[in-house]
Amino acid sequence: MEEAADVRVQVDHVFPFIWMNTGSWRGPNLNHVWNLVLACAPCNLAKSGRHRLIATPAAPAGCSIS
Repeated sequence: MEEAADVRVQVDHVFPFIWMNTGSWRGPNLNHVWNLVLACAPCNLAKSGRHRLIATPAAPAGCSIS
């Protein structure tokens, strides 16, 4: 298995955590491990709270997985 050089990752929520704060989410706590994934840091920072299924522009500069 090859090692990627200088890969920056973050932990991200699959279902946006902000849903709990707006009152629109009636399910389980979104800040638990079932709702967390690894994400490319530049991509995660660029989406800024948008749900991952909403169309977004091409991967930002610095994306380590594009």
